[in-house]
Amino acid sequence: MAMPSQSARPGMTRGGMTSRRKGLGKVPKLLALLGVAALLVWFFWGGDETTPGSANPEPNAEAPATTPGPQRVDSVASTDLVGLPTLAQLSRTPPEVSTPPPEASSPPPEVPTPSAPIEPTPEATPDPPPALARAQAAIAEALPTPRRFNSGGDAATLYNRGDRLIAEGDLVEGRNVLSRLLLADDLRLGPADADAVRARLDEVNQTLFWSPDVAEGDPIASLYTVQSGELLGRIGANHRVPYQLLERINGIRATSLQADRSIKVVRGPLHARVTKHDFLMDVFALTPDGEPVYLAHFPVGLGENDKTPPGNWQVTRASKTVNPDWRDDENNRYYPPDDPENPIGEFWIAIHGLDASNRGKRGFGIHGTIDPDSIGTEASRGCIRLADDDIELVFDLLTDHSQGSTLRIVP
Repeated sequence: MAMPSQSARPGMTRGGMTSRRKGLGKVPKLLALLGVAALLVWFFWGGDETTPGSANPEPNAEAPATTPGPQRVDSVASTDLVGLPTLAQLSRTPPEVSTPPPEASSPPPEVPTPSAPIEPTPEATPDPPPALARAQAAIAEALPTPRRFNSGGDAATLYNRGDRLIAEGDLVEGRNVLSRLLLADDLRLGPADADAVRARLDEVNQTLFWSPDVAEGDPIASLYTVQSGELLGRIGANHRVPYQLLERINGIRATSLQADRSIKVVRGPLHARVTKHDFLMDVFALTPDGEPVYLAHFPVGLGENDKTPPGNWQVTRASKTVNPDWRDDENNRYYPPDDPENPIGEFWIAIHGLDASNRGKRGFGIHGTIDPDSIGTEASRGCIRLADDDIELVFDLLTDHSQGSTLRIVP
């Protein structure tokens, strides 16, 4: 079978071989053409060559490798160089290019495995100066942690506001805020929440109320200069508080009062509220605007079978008695003063009703007890009883003047 390079082409005759031999003068041109063809083959085959052999070599015969370079041409056949395409063939169809096998000494380059993107390292926050760090720590320690209230969002807001005011040094306004929270009729607190408010207020009142100091802007306390010849009892009556309270908060005795001395006085009268379901009495003052200011609280015992009637009451004028006697109307037994079996203890404060539902009711009062285990229970005939130390203090807080203290009993 004839190879494509051996087939007849236009412009050539079977006697082409004889013609070429006659025209030996064309050999230099032919050699130049063959050089160009060799360069093209070198470009497309990467330097692979075959050694010229017979006029009809096998198409797939292997040829020994030779060193690339110029080859000696002994004769030129009519088919051009064996294994090399002619210029006309190169212009018509591209030759098949075989990829040489990779050399053993040159392994294929490794393709790097893409790695995960590197996250930028955040810049470190510089430490604050030591003095600033200490100041920040002190502030964080002083400010209270906001408390969660079960009594509603408004209660929690007021408590945290008042607590923060106190922590920041505004004791008066902080106490006013917490007092409104505890004593407002529209904000009934649960027992745990109310206890938290009372505990904070008791702490503040050690400075604001139970000491001789007067804080700036305190609406219920002021300094008073004793005039020559004045008695503490008269000063207390003018401010509508018992003189015993002025003795307590100023650390003085009425018999040793001196003229021109400044003493602390309290705006009276003071008032009380008894919450029956909590068995507690809260004592408070009123500002000139009528806002309550909490002062103290005490556990109480109440009437058995809910006999303590609710409503508004007032301390009966000139009814406060130390070491009272008492007659039990149920068995007509009489207890003289200093009787250790007297159920009402050492102090008695009579009260009378102000509402239509309790007006005219008599025989009710606030007193002590010889049975301290009855505090916090329903055990009395309807009166409000307190432990010995507590009734002595309440006796010094409430007044029985003509415009004396009031008591409100709520369920």
